[in-house]
Amino acid sequence: MIPELTVFWSSTCPWIRRHRMMWPGPVIGNAKEVGKPTIAAWMGGKEVRAARQMLTESNIPTYATPEEAVRTYVNMYRYGKKS
Repeated sequence: MIPELTVFWSSTCPWIRRHRMMWPGPVIGNAKEVGKPTIAAWMGGKEVRAARQMLTESNIPTYATPEEAVRTYVNMYRYGKKS
C-alpha cells in the first residue's frame, strides 16, 4: 500500500521570503480538508520558526530541508508496503 500524501515546501525565492507567515494557514486548512497525511519542508531557519511552530501545533510534521521530508515519505511508503 502506498500512502497518499500531501507535501508542501517553502522556498527561498524573494516573494516567498516576504510572505512566509501567510502560508501556514492555507497549508493547515488544506491538510484538514483533504484528510491525507501532510508533511512540510519549511526552509529559512529563524525566519520561519513561527510558521513551523504553527504547522507543528496542527500536527503537520515540518522539516528544515526537502531531503528530510522525502526521507519521511520513503519511510512511510516502506511501512505501508509491510502492512
